[in-house]
Amino acid sequence: MSGPLHDDMTPALLDRYLSGECAGDEVARVHAWLAAHSDHVAQLAELRVIREIAAHRPVWNVCSMWETVAGRLGHAESGSTQIQSGPIIRPGSLPLVQPRKGILQRRSVFKAQPLRWGVWSTAAALVMGVVVSTIGWTLTERHESQYTAASMLTYTTANGQRATITLPDGGTVALNVASRLEVPLDYMAGNRMVRLTGEGLFTVPHHPGTPLIVQAGPTAARVLGTSFVVRCYATDTATMVAVRDGKVAVGPTVVAAAQMVAVGRQGGVSPIRPSDGSQFTFAAGILTINGLPLRAAIVELDRWYDADIQLGDPTLAMHPLDGEFAAGSLADLTALLELVYNVHVVRAGRVLTLYPRHT
Repeated sequence: MSGPLHDDMTPALLDRYLSGECAGDEVARVHAWLAAHSDHVAQLAELRVIREIAAHRPVWNVCSMWETVAGRLGHAESGSTQIQSGPIIRPGSLPLVQPRKGILQRRSVFKAQPLRWGVWSTAAALVMGVVVSTIGWTLTERHESQYTAASMLTYTTANGQRATITLPDGGTVALNVASRLEVPLDYMAGNRMVRLTGEGLFTVPHHPGTPLIVQAGPTAARVLGTSFVVRCYATDTATMVAVRDGKVAVGPTVVAAAQMVAVGRQGGVSPIRPSDGSQFTFAAGILTINGLPLRAAIVELDRWYDADIQLGDPTLAMHPLDGEFAAGSLADLTALLELVYNVHVVRAGRVLTLYPRHT
């Protein structure tokens, strides 16, 4: 590493930056610091790794690791500020990933004395060594065309869970249920290709000359600054891209605001068609189903409510389902199906079996 942090650039400030809590002037300071030396990006990546470890591990476990680190740093160069008892980890702090239903991940804030980056990087290496050897932490490796292998931060939601993720540049991703997003650690260094499985609403700040690329199945959506949805579940036959604001390039096709396009598994792009806005409602806690046969709608409802819906009578398979479903419990879904859609529901735990209602 090139040397110690300046007095106005501390691990605490970088932690606030990574969590999206910096004010505008602090963001500008961090960006200037990143631009000053190429190895600053790697240093920021180390800090991000440590934060992610803390977010996924029990408090006592992480504290224990840091006590070990502090002990091993006891013979560091004189003049470096040492960690006294390890960072203070606050599980109750504002989440890095803010779940809308259920708790997905926690952001643990580090508050430590300023360290020289030589010491900080050594701490990162020691923490990584402890984690890899004792609790099996792994980071996914990806190879991109013009970059070396980049470690990815992975965010996932289960059935019935949604989350809002803050990207390193301040952009956000509203991640829908049963989805997965991979973000490269060197995102701020220019590797702005993220990978999505499932569905996400991206709100991206403008970065001239450095587009965000969302890879979803065979589809790559390229954007400089806008708000748009990409959807690509394993059960889908095509990747959907719908634009709320701005423009998105999907191959040679440019999709403008209030438009959408679908890309088949073999890469064929459908004609552009208008978006009715229902593609964006999941981010506000509403699942919109537009006239799907019940057989197809069940797939959406199972993910949305973490249910296992079965048809007790096959004649219901083509029964049309059309409406808005607010996030809620299985009891809410049961009541809605019986009151609005004229079916009888027999519930056993997560399993909802649907029968025609005979009057």
